[in-house]
Formats: sequence, structure tokens, C-alpha cells
Amino acid sequence: MVNSFAELESAISRDLASAMTGARNEVKEKLEDNVMDYYSQGSPKIYKRTGTLLTSPETTPVSGGGKEWKFTAYMDESISYSTGTYSGDEVIDVTEKGVSGVLGKSGYFHRTEDEIPDIVDKHMSKYFDRA
Repeated sequence: MVNSFAELESAISRDLASAMTGARNEVKEKLEDNVMDYYSQGSPKIYKRTGTLLTSPETTPVSGGGKEWKFTAYMDESISYSTGTYSGDEVIDVTEKGVSGVLGKSGYFHRTEDEIPDIVDKHMSKYFDRA
């Protein structure tokens, strides 16, 4: 039970932060799963897979307040490889696009992006009924 508009705003803000934190955690897990799935396809013969791409999925902490809450999911481009000549940024680019002769299930970041609205909706619905 809230006794003022300020208390209601505070309660809603806490719920929004909780919902977005849950969504952020699930998005990071989904991105990690989709990157792992990249390795499920193909078996390269011209280059050696190191698994370093698996360390790249990241999210920022949830931030904001009031009506605007956000987090960012991204691939950490500063990863480095002990084999080959591509930088972390270049490896992420070619593996996402499926170009330059890489073998793997490309599009892992795009697939994750497509799932974000449903993930956020699912977590919001735990706190806010759309009836």
C-alpha cells in the first residue's frame, strides 16, 4: 500500500530496475548461448579455433531512472588472438557476417537483438500486468 504519489513512483522505479536487471541478465545469457552456437557449425581447416570469441559477449549495468532505463549488450572488441592476423574487432565482424572464409553459425548478435523485445516484455510482465 502506498500513501503518496512519491511512494508510488518509488515503487514503480524499483520494479522497473528489477525487471530491467532480469532482462539484462537474460540477454547476456542469450548472447553467450548464441555465440556458443556459432561453434556448432563447420570445422575449419585453414585456421585454428581458439574459443576466444566466447569471452566477448558483454552487457553494461542497468542505469537510468524515472521513465528511462537502459543497458547495452555488445561484443567486447578488445579481445586478442594468439593465432592469425585479425584483431578482435575484425574477428567479431567476419564471424557475425559469415564472410572471409570463416566457418560457423554467423548472425549470433543479430539473433540476440531480435530476441531482446520479447525478453524485456517477459521481465516487465512479472511486475506490471497489462490487463
